[in-house]
Amino acid sequence: MERDNAIPTQQYTVFGSRLSFFTMKLVSAMEWYFQGEYEYCVKGGAMAADAGTIAAVIPDNAKLEVRAGTHQMPVMITPENWCVADTTPILTLLDGRMAEPRFYPVGIVGALAAVMEEYFDEWGPRWCIHTRWQCGEANSQHAASTMVSERSLPPAIAEQAVVSITKWGRERAARAIGVTSKVQQSAVEAEMLRVLGALDAHFASGHRFVFGNAPTAVDCVLMGCLRAHLLHDQYPRELFRHLDEVRRWHDTSFGVAVPASATVASRPVSLDTLSPFCALVLEEMGRDFARFAEGSRDAYNMKHKSFTATVYGESVSYLHRPYVEKSRRMLRQKLAVHLRRCSLHDRDAFGTIMRHYGLADLYLPDSVPTSSARL
Repeated sequence: MERDNAIPTQQYTVFGSRLSFFTMKLVSAMEWYFQGEYEYCVKGGAMAADAGTIAAVIPDNAKLEVRAGTHQMPVMITPENWCVADTTPILTLLDGRMAEPRFYPVGIVGALAAVMEEYFDEWGPRWCIHTRWQCGEANSQHAASTMVSERSLPPAIAEQAVVSITKWGRERAARAIGVTSKVQQSAVEAEMLRVLGALDAHFASGHRFVFGNAPTAVDCVLMGCLRAHLLHDQYPRELFRHLDEVRRWHDTSFGVAVPASATVASRPVSLDTLSPFCALVLEEMGRDFARFAEGSRDAYNMKHKSFTATVYGESVSYLHRPYVEKSRRMLRQKLAVHLRRCSLHDRDAFGTIMRHYGLADLYLPDSVPTSSARL
C-alpha cells in the first residue's frame, strides 16, 4: 500500500491549460467566487507528444491522470485531497461551500442555468474546434504554439508537440464532432454569430450577467469559451470584432470577485419574462442540438459506435462519445433534485419552458410533481 503523502491545505488546485475551454470555465468560477483560495497549475502534455517522452519531462502528469481517471482537463484537487475532473460536478460541489448556491441558484434560475450550461458544454466545443483548427494555417499554428509554450517543454519536444497537437485538431477532433463539411462550417459560424450577437445585445441593455448581477454556471462556460478560444485565437477574434459589449464583458468581468450581496434574477422568471438571450439559446437547443442529443441517446442505448443526425439540414455522421448521453442523464438527475426544492409555480414554469422549446423529452424529469399532477 502506498503511503499517504498528502499535505493538509486550505487551497484548491486547478490543473489545466490557458487555452482549454473547460479549464477557463473553472478558472472563471474560481476567480468570481473563490478568489485567493486556489492555485492554478499547467497540466503537462496529454496530447503534446508520445506518452513516454512527456512522462519523462513531466513525471507527475501520468499520476494525475490515473487519479482523475481521464487525460482531459481541468482536474481539481480539493483541500480534502479529493480529485475531481468534470466541471459540472465541480461547480455543484463548490455551490455547497458557499452561503447560498450561485452556479445553480435556488429556484427556476438554477434549473435554467443547468440546462443552458449543457448546450454550451456539449455544443460549444464544435465552435471552438472549427475556429481553431479549420480556419487557416497561421491561426492553428498560433494556438498550438501558445499551448506548447505554456508547458515550458524542451525545444526539441516542443517542436514535436506543435505538430502533434495540430494534427490531432485537424484530423481527429473536427471529424469526431462533425464539422468537416462546408455546410457545417458555415452553419457553425452563423450559429455563433446569432448567439453571441444576442449576448452582446443582452449586455448592451444593461445586464451584468446572464441572470441578474451574479454569475451562474452559464456565465462560467461562456467566459471559458471566450477566454480560451473565441477572443484568443486569431480567426474568431476577427470574426467577432464588432461585438463590443461581449469584448468589454470579457475584459472587465474576468477576475473581479463577486460580492456576497450580488443577486441573480430579481423578478419571477417564466416563458413570458425570459430575456431575449435566454430565449434564443433555448430555441437553438431545441433545433439542431436536440437532434444531436437524441441521436447520441439512441446510440448509447443501442451500443453503437457512431450515429447519424440531421444537423443544419445535412445528414452528419458522428463518432459516438458516451459522455454526451451520460451528461444528459446526470442533468436530468440534477434537475429532479433541484426542482423538488422549488415551488410548484417554478416547477410549472420550468416545465412550460421546456415543452415550448421542445426540450421536455430530453431534460424534464418524470418524477417531479407539478400542479397538474394534483388535478
